[in-house]
Formats: sequence, structure tokens, C-alpha cells
Amino acid sequence: MLRVRLCPCVLSLFLVLVLPSVTECLEKHPFGPGEKLVFRVIYLAAPAGIATLEVGGMSEVDGTEVYRFLATASSSTLFSLFYRVKDRIESFVDVRNLEPVRFEKHLREGRSYRNSEVTIFDRTRNVARTGDREMEILPGIQDSLSSFYYLRTQVLDVGQTVSVNVNADEKNYCVEVKVLREETVRKWGRNVRTVVVQPILRDVRLGGILKEKGNVLIWLTDDEKRIPVFITARVAFGHLSFVLVDYQPGQ
Repeated sequence: MLRVRLCPCVLSLFLVLVLPSVTECLEKHPFGPGEKLVFRVIYLAAPAGIATLEVGGMSEVDGTEVYRFLATASSSTLFSLFYRVKDRIESFVDVRNLEPVRFEKHLREGRSYRNSEVTIFDRTRNVARTGDREMEILPGIQDSLSSFYYLRTQVLDVGQTVSVNVNADEKNYCVEVKVLREETVRKWGRNVRTVVVQPILRDVRLGGILKEKGNVLIWLTDDEKRIPVFITARVAFGHLSFVLVDYQPGQ
């Protein structure tokens, strides 16, 4: 049976949207507690499921005030007949610099696949700890979910390329994000200006169905909110699309 995991696709999309270390930041965060993004996932022109991104209320982790980012993915009724997906990932990030302090992954796929992991980021020692395993990380490194939100805080100029770093699945990745062009799309019954970015993985193998380089395009609104309205990914068998169908602004 063709094994297509919806949430690892989501994870991979977020994975490649990571911390630009030299770009200018917006004056304030374009998101806040209560923001919710709902995407319809389309695979081979058929509805495959729903993916959501949410910003929870602020809390504390080991004395650090944090945002709680939550991403979920669930397969549609039809797709579940072949392969059921119910996945959740969470990232707890320092509200001051958006650096993650804790990352959780809980995947439930197919009849038997289960995977739950918790990664703790020790910024004083520059290590990431998953279970009893540790690995060195670079200062300012992001995880696969926090990176997406950090990207939204950046001023993205057409022609700009930034080198970025992320830790995911007990590996450190190097990624470049290219700002390709401005584009007007039809959304919410009106024309919306967007900026199109393309994350590119350099000398990295993700595994799964996503190809290694330049397989993802993201359309972000060209305003202070940087709302992702459309995402496409070239996969091993066709294309996967994420279409924004509901947006609830945060505080």
C-alpha cells in the first residue's frame, strides 16, 4: 500500500521555514494567542484531510514565558479507508526571541504506526535532548514548527535568500529560503497581494515522500500578518496542496 503520511508532510513544510539570522524583523509579531489557521489538504486532486495551526495562550516552561504553537493533521473519511492519520506536534517558544525550549511530536498513522517524542532545547549548553540522547545545536536554532512562525516575523524582499538552521528528528539541517516573487491571488472574495517563497534543502535527506530540494512553495500575504494562504509540495507521486479555508486572528 502507498504510504502517505499527512502530518510528516506538514512537518516537512514547516521544517524548511526556519530562522533567518540576518534579515530585518517586523516591529511586532504578526500572530498572537487565539490565532487559528485551517487548511484543506488535497492530494491527487482529492480531499485528503485537514491540517490546522493554532497559537495557544501564553504560559511558562521552566520559568520562561512561552507561546504554545500547535499543529494537527487528520485524514478525511475517504482517505482513512486506506490510511488513517491523526497527528499532533507542539512547540513551546520563548516569547522574547521565538527560540524553542520544548518540542513534542505525537503521530498516530495507519493501523499500527505510533511515534511520540519530546525534545528539550538547552540554550545554555547548546544541546537538544530527546529522551536520554543529546546532540549539539547552533545558537538560535529552530524546530520544525517554530520555524514557520519565526519566518512570518521577517521582512521578505524579492530576490533575498537566507541561510537557516533547524533541528528535527535528532538531526541538524541547513536550509535556504528564496523569496521568489510577488503575486496577486484571489482569496476571501477579493484580490490579495502575496509573496512567494521557496525553501530549499541543501545536502539533506528528509526521507518519506517529499523530495530533497526545492519541492515546496508558500504564498504568504504581503502585509503585516504574513498569513499563509496556499502551500504546494511536489511529492514522490504527484502534488500535495494546502489551501487555507479558515483564518481566525489572534489577540
